[in-house]
Amino acid sequence: MSPLIIGIAGLIVVFLLLFLRMPIAIAFASVGFFGLCLIKGIGPALSILGTVPYTAMTMYVWTTVPLFVFMGYLAQHTRLAEEFYDGIRRWVGHFRGGLATGVILGNMAFGACTGDSISASVTFLTVSLPEMRKYKYADTLTTGAVAAGCQLAVLIPPSLPFIVYGALTETSIGELFIAGIFPGLLLTVLFIGVIYVLCLRNPALGPPGPKTTFKEKIGAARGMWALITMFMVIIGGIYLGLFSPTEAGAAGAFVVFLLGLVTKRLSWQLLKTAIKDTGRTVPMIGFLVVGTLVFNRFLTMSGFTVAIAKFVGGLTESPVAFLFIIVLVFFILGMFLDALSLTLLTIPILFPVVKAMGIDPIHFGVVFVIVTALGTLTPPFGIVVYAMSGATRDISLLTIFRGVVPFVIAMLVCNLLAVFFPQISLFLPGTMMNR
Repeated sequence: MSPLIIGIAGLIVVFLLLFLRMPIAIAFASVGFFGLCLIKGIGPALSILGTVPYTAMTMYVWTTVPLFVFMGYLAQHTRLAEEFYDGIRRWVGHFRGGLATGVILGNMAFGACTGDSISASVTFLTVSLPEMRKYKYADTLTTGAVAAGCQLAVLIPPSLPFIVYGALTETSIGELFIAGIFPGLLLTVLFIGVIYVLCLRNPALGPPGPKTTFKEKIGAARGMWALITMFMVIIGGIYLGLFSPTEAGAAGAFVVFLLGLVTKRLSWQLLKTAIKDTGRTVPMIGFLVVGTLVFNRFLTMSGFTVAIAKFVGGLTESPVAFLFIIVLVFFILGMFLDALSLTLLTIPILFPVVKAMGIDPIHFGVVFVIVTALGTLTPPFGIVVYAMSGATRDISLLTIFRGVVPFVIAMLVCNLLAVFFPQISLFLPGTMMNR
């Protein structure tokens, strides 16, 4: 059997194992190791299995992960996002659909804490659902807004998907962070537009919330300064070149720590909990990376990577057409595989084609992150939808899936705009490089 046939068979087996919900790291590492045994023999396969973990974990870029994860857990446990949402709610809640708009804006800020859509969805559903039900909001609009709003966490920096993409492609994580700002703001506007149109067509979906006095609005604004401060420290520091993304993670975690002390919300017990949560999450990410690198080494040695690069490159010579194909294919793949699996599995295969076609890695990274985020909302395996369903037992999966449909359309529009107008992603990184 030729190495290429072995590579294709290995890829099919991995897809089947992931579809059957085998842990990602185990699926990648086991198939990659056995594939290497078939191609090179057990001796070289064992040698690769021994060197890959060390090589992967000594890459400087991976030091950003534990720092940003720790920062996110600190912000979550000190309830900074809840305070920000409460402030936003008092400013816009009295408008039709205002509470749903508050969820979108709150998620945009919470994305600056976690970079993770799942934790953002569960947090905001828990915080916003009682208030929105109190004012007779439809469950479809409530869950749709929460599920869609949490997708901003993958664009608004710091973003874990951008860190993973940057590490796999050796692209500047700082530039990726900055590149996500404009698309994130554009997506925020599109989401708010969806809420406005839905409530305009059917006012019963999102009735006006409580009115607040100007004094109450000013008082609520004071509670929003913490997240804004943290965001400005991270993005301002990276943009001005004051520190690297790794140092930004450390600075952000330190700022959240200080904010927790100043607001008297951070106790010794909460600090220990944040450290334990970080200690559980970071090794899991490490195992994923190691397993994926073993599998990618197998694909490379089988000749599959070169073959697929030639095939995809032969489909079209137009970068725009290539990106359009990527959006279409990964929108479908995202219905069956989670975003992290898709990123770890496909980026090492596709990235050589991206470079050969002259597509800017920053631009491609933004397009790729948006389209893989879509898969967390679409059936049958929309992981964010399942997480929300688990957090609130009295709302059916069908209700949540129905609620996210208009927002999925908005994300597709945003992605296509990013494809056809690259400056949406590249303008800010360009100004940063010219400083």
